[in-house]
Amino acid sequence: MLISVGVLAYNEAEVIGKTINSLISQSVFKAVDGPLAAARWQIVVVPNGCSDDTHERAESALAEAV
Repeated sequence: MLISVGVLAYNEAEVIGKTINSLISQSVFKAVDGPLAAARWQIVVVPNGCSDDTHERAESALAEAV
């Protein structure tokens, strides 16, 4: 099962890393039993019309999380 989580962001460069880290620290990502234990997760960050470096910082935070 693939579960996708979408994060819509507009000029969130200053907080997007913290947001992604907070999301990944949720217990659902650490499930060891039940139906979510075998799930694959996909986090999609959509920098919607940003004029800052939200995209780069999100990409960096996701790379560090993997």
